[in-house]
Parts: sequence; C-alpha cells; structure tokens
Amino acid sequence: MIKCYGCKLRVSTVYTPTIAIRHMLCRWCVIKTAADYARHLARLRDVKPRSLAKLYGSNGPTDDQENAHEDQMRNWSRRYRLVSKLYKAALAAQSGGQS
Repeated sequence: MIKCYGCKLRVSTVYTPTIAIRHMLCRWCVIKTAADYARHLARLRDVKPRSLAKLYGSNGPTDDQENAHEDQMRNWSRRYRLVSKLYKAALAAQSGGQS
C-alpha cells in the first residue's frame, strides 16, 4: 500500500500516466479535463491556510505554532503546484486536440 499525495488515502497502486506515477497519485486524483482541474484549484484556494497575522494577531505565534503553520503551507503549496501543473497540461492537450 502507498499513500496518495493528492488525497492522502492509502491505495494499492498509483494511476498509470507518467505524471501520476511521478507524483504518486491515485486514479481518483488524476482528473481528465481542464475544467475539473480548475474546480480543484478553486477548492484548494478555498481551503488555503490563513496567514499567521490573521491567526494569531499582534501576539504572534509560538515557535511550535509557527512550525506547524509552515508545514501546512508547504503541504498546501505542494498540492496547489501539482494541480496547476496538471491543469496546464490538460489545457495544452485540449488545445492541441482541437487544432
């Protein structure tokens, strides 16, 4: 069993396209159309972690809270970059197929 980096579920195998294998994605995380990727990007923007200033105000975070927030932001950024890369590839594939 492996852990899918997209949905964090444990799956038996990764999906077969090269980009999915490289990023360890299950078949549910590899979406087919650019519109699906755009919706996924919008969902990711909705769940983006709040900034430290909004979370802790003028008091500021403790070191542990700051480290936890940094990990959350790193994880969110990694997921967002991956989906945007897949979105751009889907757009290129769609525009290449329509020409």
